Amino acid sequence: MQLREFQMGDIPAIAAIRNASIELSPDFYSMTLDRFRYDFYGADFPLTSRIVVAEQYGKVAGFYHLYTDERLLAQGRSNLDSIHVAPDQRGAGVGSALVASVVETAHGWGARYVSTAIPEASPRSLGFLERHGFKRLRRFDLLRLAMQAGHNPPEPPPGFSLRAFQAGDEARFVEAFNAAFADHWDFVPLEAPEVQLWNRRATFDPEGCLLLTVEGTGEVVAFVTVLQQAEPDAPAGQPAVARIFEMGVVPALRRRGLGYVMLQTGLAYAASHGFTAVDLVTDAESEAGLHLYAKVGFTEKRSSIVLHRQVG
Repeated sequence: MQLREFQMGDIPAIAAIRNASIELSPDFYSMTLDRFRYDFYGADFPLTSRIVVAEQYGKVAGFYHLYTDERLLAQGRSNLDSIHVAPDQRGAGVGSALVASVVETAHGWGARYVSTAIPEASPRSLGFLERHGFKRLRRFDLLRLAMQAGHNPPEPPPGFSLRAFQAGDEARFVEAFNAAFADHWDFVPLEAPEVQLWNRRATFDPEGCLLLTVEGTGEVVAFVTVLQQAEPDAPAGQPAVARIFEMGVVPALRRRGLGYVMLQTGLAYAASHGFTAVDLVTDAESEAGLHLYAKVGFTEKRSSIVLHRQVG
């Protein structure tokens, strides 16, 4: 067996191996050549990224993708985006060799740990990672709400205004985002260049990024962003699904119903744009969040487990 760097000619084999793992979760989308992106962010937001391929007898037997950036490394973190082994090569040591390379690469980058997430309904994958030193640390739930007709946006509370994101809002958005999520588990501070990249996503609509601001000062104190799910290979006729990508309220204004206002605002946007369902991911230990989402009618679709492996 040989481990080597990814080459563009490996894409069909990598896609086939990854697609064979769709059984892990019905929400995985298939990989096609036009959806494979190697230059993930670009020069304006440098990303340290490595894709390693395991080759057996001239055939691609597995691969992994590991990445980090300056913000993540400041927290000691690298992210294992994916690691897959061809079904007919499982049990032959391919996965173990790939994990060893992941650890070596992350350590060489100066990371202290590798973070990854696996569907909870994948006991085989979870067991494999745990046997190789990964520890379960957190569960996150994917929730879904079927949209109802006539979902109207709420009025903002007195003293506040609701408006869509505009160019030039990056700094205020970053300040509100970092304040809202600073007390969340495994939080990594956001920076303005990353917001600019987020907003260049094909699924981003400025009208779907709603900001609650203080009248008179313009300070952003709450926000919600709704994106179209990236499911271009979904069967014809399948309902269009949106995702609440981020939603938060600054700590000083919590427990005043602003989270409910922002959630309903996001849902109203989704309903007005023809989405028939909305997904969101929440920390399973966030009692306030779970209570809010259940109150509105969200139900659990699936769960993922976050695992960490110390590397240095």
